[in-house]
Amino acid sequence: MRRKQGSTTAVVVAAGLVLAATAARAQGRAGLQFHPRVGVQGQFDSNIFLQPTAPESSLIMSITPGFGLLLEGKRSLLHADADFSYAHYLKFPSVNDASTLNTAFGGQVEFASSGILKVDEGFLMTRDPATSELTARERRIGNTAALRADLPLGPLFFLGIDGSHTLTKYAKKYLADQLDRQEILVGPRLGVLGGPKTKIYASYRYQMVNYAVRDNADSTGSQIVGGIEGIIATRVKGVAEAGVTMRKYSHTLTGQPDSQSSPFARVDLGWEAPNGFKVTLNANRGFQEGQTTRLYVTTGGGAGVTKTIGKAWTAGLRAAYGMDQYQSDAMVSAFGGPAVKRADGNLTVGADATYQVLEQYRLNAAFVHRGRTSNVPAFKFNDELGTIGLTASF
Repeated sequence: MRRKQGSTTAVVVAAGLVLAATAARAQGRAGLQFHPRVGVQGQFDSNIFLQPTAPESSLIMSITPGFGLLLEGKRSLLHADADFSYAHYLKFPSVNDASTLNTAFGGQVEFASSGILKVDEGFLMTRDPATSELTARERRIGNTAALRADLPLGPLFFLGIDGSHTLTKYAKKYLADQLDRQEILVGPRLGVLGGPKTKIYASYRYQMVNYAVRDNADSTGSQIVGGIEGIIATRVKGVAEAGVTMRKYSHTLTGQPDSQSSPFARVDLGWEAPNGFKVTLNANRGFQEGQTTRLYVTTGGGAGVTKTIGKAWTAGLRAAYGMDQYQSDAMVSAFGGPAVKRADGNLTVGADATYQVLEQYRLNAAFVHRGRTSNVPAFKFNDELGTIGLTASF
């Protein structure tokens, strides 16, 4: 019954978006862009439970209605995006079938030479693994609210503040008792304009992690960061920052340190290369909240390239690799392994192609390989996913 309700909801939402698009076009409101969309796809997953041995495969059919809304002024912007997806597995549907809701909305106002006020809100209801530590799909919700304000200090300098609040909740009680939490990150930044669209800055950020039940993982800490954002070089946009993260726990836990520090990094760059190429580059290093340990350190990076071919084709390649280093040997011991700290390597490589059939219709095909190596055999896996889909945008 739950599967039938989910698929019916997706079809009703999709039909409603098509009607809304027709009405919006008829009204013809200047400055307001409303674009409903709906996608259908078939996928083959070679290892739906991400197991190290005896993998189970399945075909997966999904429908994803959604919309994008944009209201743009000369120095202001309002946006909203939402996607609802329902996936039906031909194998073990009672365990695997799932619906997902992903929404994002916000706005910003620019003023003076470097002033900006920006607010963003994102909500996620999903049934996917929460972090790279876990492989089981679990129902959870997450909500993140973020604020940024930069005030000009003369023609060259600016003073700003960044803040975010993240809430994570799980449906199952045993996971909720371990992982339900709220995270706060807030602090000032001081910077200089490196160009009309470039900001160079130094920032201090206060961090707090507060668990709903598992109070021995509560912590406070700080980040000291330097970075650059905006137009980094010719045809290169994004953000790059690096620094150090320091954390102190409110409770002592046997076998785990009361305080830790680690280098921090975040890179997210895009290059509009000549001849129709687009290149993306990303990297990260930081703390990640854990289930079997209070935290682990994740370090990774990735790159992607897309190429526009003629007027209708787009093709792309991408690859990413990350390493997870755990701070406790508790899980290793539980699986009968040696008393060593768990260490994983996570690899993802993929290729995709898109064909614009008509102005509103787009066909796409993709292949992805993902795999994990680990010094704990129980956490290894390999998985291949092949996808064919059609998206209609209005």
